[in-house]
Amino acid sequence: MTPVLRNRLIGVALAFAIYFVDQWAKSYVTGPLGINQIGDFKELLPFFDLRFTQNFGVSLGMFEARSVETRWLLVGVTALIALVVTVWMFRERLMGDILGLALILGGALGNIKDRYDLGYVV
Repeated sequence: MTPVLRNRLIGVALAFAIYFVDQWAKSYVTGPLGINQIGDFKELLPFFDLRFTQNFGVSLGMFEARSVETRWLLVGVTALIALVVTVWMFRERLMGDILGLALILGGALGNIKDRYDLGYVV
């Protein structure tokens, strides 16, 4: 196996690891911790709370998708961006670049699943 192929496989593994950690964390927070309604929160430190929110939009809630059509439009746009990031990741050769793109891809996959299942991102 060439070093470049090894780096790319590590990138794929990292993207899936991030996806699974993302889904596990959201499941843990909304399940056992019971932070699953708007307004629910848990203080972890005096300066750090976990708060439940439903993001129907994109970055910081902009361009909210409250209708079925805009929900699926955002799923499609996010999937297209994830595809572009995947292609970009497979074209990269440097481990640092591959790992950075893998982190983005893992988060995007988690957001796609949330929006597909729930209609919003937790």
